[in-house]
Amino acid sequence: MNMTYIRALAFGGLIALGAPCVTTQAQDNPAPETKESTPKTAKELQAEIQKLGQSLGRSPTEEQIDGFFLKAFKMAADYVRANPEAADVADVYKWAGPRASYGKNNGDFLFLAQSYLKANPDAKDAETWRKAYLCGGLAHADYKADAEAQIKKIDEAGKTDVNQALLAGEIRVMAAKFANDKEAGAKAVAALKNHKLVAESKDVWVGRDLMRIALTGSKAEIKVGEAFPCWSEVIEVKDLDGKAIKLADFKGKVVLIDFWAVWCGPCIAEMPNVVKAYETYKDKGFEVIGISFDRRDGETGLRETIKGEGNVGKRTGVMPWRQIYDGGFWDSGMAKRYGIRGIPHTVLIGADGKVVAQNLRGKALETKLAELLGEAEKKEGNN
Repeated sequence: MNMTYIRALAFGGLIALGAPCVTTQAQDNPAPETKESTPKTAKELQAEIQKLGQSLGRSPTEEQIDGFFLKAFKMAADYVRANPEAADVADVYKWAGPRASYGKNNGDFLFLAQSYLKANPDAKDAETWRKAYLCGGLAHADYKADAEAQIKKIDEAGKTDVNQALLAGEIRVMAAKFANDKEAGAKAVAALKNHKLVAESKDVWVGRDLMRIALTGSKAEIKVGEAFPCWSEVIEVKDLDGKAIKLADFKGKVVLIDFWAVWCGPCIAEMPNVVKAYETYKDKGFEVIGISFDRRDGETGLRETIKGEGNVGKRTGVMPWRQIYDGGFWDSGMAKRYGIRGIPHTVLIGADGKVVAQNLRGKALETKLAELLGEAEKKEGNN
């Protein structure tokens, strides 16, 4: 059975107001759009949003997801505008808050964020709302002035606090991405890299956050038959042990890039096959680079697992290869740069640096490696 932990499978949970997970129906063709109605309660709004979600399949595209939230945020914002004093408005905020990453520079989401922050300035999740508001607000004409005034205060705090400096940089990087302004994004990344506190920090997490922010602000498509767009084009990336890593380090070798996480059951089930492939072909020109989607608090478990220790590590076996990790979970820099929405996800790169295939597993991976490295051996034998 081909199993993948797909973010989109949990996407149904992003649709309902209260339900933690309501998986959408798999469909070849989207359902017809529903007629707009005017919900009288948050519960009715929930039903309308769920109905709208039925047009999505189990693995919706980025465009479909964006289209869903464009409509859903408008429905939510319209309800709050019409019922600003209703007690159940809180339920609308509970739905919108965890979906902030889909708000981008959406005017309706920004209205919700601004309204929530005015009513709940000291809430536990206020900083998450504020960050989303500022990232999108800088890229939206109606909210830009207010966002700029707020970010000036963060800039001032960033003169003495490296975390505030990172926050200001991330807001600008994301605002540029939302506005599709690559030049502004590059300038924001450069300014953040050159910020005195960031550049001089010895804190490993400052480096990881910088890496995550820079990669999140860029996007590259992985195409079979074309050169893999290495992350080093954007920023110097360091592995789990703090050493710089780039594809050029593996020139002339066949490389498997493995996007995975300790918490991902299908990843752990597949890992023994990757370990076996590595042990079989490592002396014939094969390397693996792991890219972990583990959370910020998951480093201990990650290190334990790659050593083959602990309950999970005993199932995977030792992973001797290098790992890249920034603690970002689904919002990691690598996930955002390469648009990875399901793991395990593998990319096999030939000795010439071009992508050979994606998502080869088990016997299919072994067969392809035998083919690639067998050809390499033949060429060496003919020389």
